[in-house]
Amino acid sequence: MMNPYKLLLVLISFFLLQAICESGLFRAKRTVNITNSIYKDDLKIDLTVHCKSGDDDLGEHILPFKGPLEIDI
Repeated sequence: MMNPYKLLLVLISFFLLQAICESGLFRAKRTVNITNSIYKDDLKIDLTVHCKSGDDDLGEHILPFKGPLEIDI
């Protein structure tokens, strides 16, 4: 049987690791792919996208019809 102090240490370590991972310290980068497929009555429409988060502003991007945009966040 495991020593109660060792069990407590394992449980505390587990919960601390879980809290650190959920806080975003080890957050993996994500890639967002956007493709413009907006049209109306055979008129191909450009799409303006503004990319912004709480701490980063990537600005506006204009996507032509069927134009791709790839953003790493």
